[in-house]
Formats: sequence, structure tokens, C-alpha cells
Amino acid sequence: MHAIGKIINKIKSLSIKHIVLAGTVKRTGVTKLLLDLKGAKLLTMIMKAGLNDDSILRTVIAFLESEGFAIIPPEKLATSIIVQSGLLTKTKPDPAAFADIKKGTEILKAVANFDVGQALVIQNGLVLGVEAAEGTDELIKRCGLIQQKDEEMCILIKICKPNQDKRIDLPCVGPETIKNLYRYNFKGVALEASSALILNKEETLAEADRLGIFIYGIS
Repeated sequence: MHAIGKIINKIKSLSIKHIVLAGTVKRTGVTKLLLDLKGAKLLTMIMKAGLNDDSILRTVIAFLESEGFAIIPPEKLATSIIVQSGLLTKTKPDPAAFADIKKGTEILKAVANFDVGQALVIQNGLVLGVEAAEGTDELIKRCGLIQQKDEEMCILIKICKPNQDKRIDLPCVGPETIKNLYRYNFKGVALEASSALILNKEETLAEADRLGIFIYGIS
């Protein structure tokens, strides 16, 4: 673990002026942070702005911009990773899956207004869980363990939060997400088209096809 000031200085020493952020954000306790002067500045900004996810992310962006960096959305550099509308895999959602996607998306949009999470798991019309501080992988595990074994298989749904800064923390999936879906007996994943990312796209789609998991872009 390095102090924030040392990280910033190292990046600047490499003449890096643009930063792209994508993937999982792991939470840690404040007591585990190494707070030099810049770290203390960032922590103060966070405490003033609030400790909900959106406030923290907006504050981190503001901090990096105050250090002279420009934050670039991942899709500006790799447009191919943006989720397109419709079916992206060989495996197709059946009518029951489409019904769950429709209902789950409506519920998740309502929940997302409260800055709770970007993901939800639904099974046969029943919401099994909403993403909280644990992240998507733990949500998949938690819901996979409580799903009804004789019902339709679970579906993961991921969308952007309303008014979210889309330069950072876009909902995304990758090969490990697909492996976890298969491990916990999920049918597939539905992602908000044009507002979600598929990391390592070719590998992710190939893994989904190999395991019989659908990936669907919600329009």
C-alpha cells in the first residue's frame, strides 16, 4: 500500500495526464489508508461531500482533476466494449427470462434512485438481492445460495444509477463474472445498453458461449 501523494507523484513523473478508470472498486476502512498531505486533502473532501458511493466517486474525480489530470471514459478509447442492445451470445433468454429482465430492470431503476447499488438478482419474479457494499461477485454468491432450486434459474441485472457520472464506475462484467454466474447456477446477465461495459470482451463472450450463459443488452 502506498500513500496517495506518492502515487500521484509517480503518475506525474511518467508524464501521464489522462486517466481511465474501469473495473471493481474494493472498499477499505479509513484506518487502513496511508494519509500523507494529499491523502488528508482527499479524505477531507470526501467527508465534506458525503460517504455514499456517488459522492465519493465524484469527489475522487474532482481531486484527480485538481491535480491536473483529465478523466477519460473507458469507451472513448475502446468503443467495442460498450454493451450493444439485444442478444450478444449464442444462448438466448427464454420468455420467462425476458419477463424477469423487464420486472427486475423496473425495480432496479427505482432502487438506484437511492444510490444503493447497480445490480440486482431476480428469479421467477422474486428479487433475491440488491447489490450493496459487497460488490457484484458477492451478490452472485449470496443469491446463488438462497435461490429456489426447482424454479427458473437466476438472472443478474446491472444498470447505471440516475445522474451517475459516466466517466467512472460504469456497470461492467468480465470473464470472472461469467464464471461466477455459471458456478452459482445463473441463467444469464442483462446489462444496460450504451451505459455498461464488457471487459475483455472477446474472452467474456467466448466464456459465456462455452458455459451456456446469455448476455443481453437492455435497450
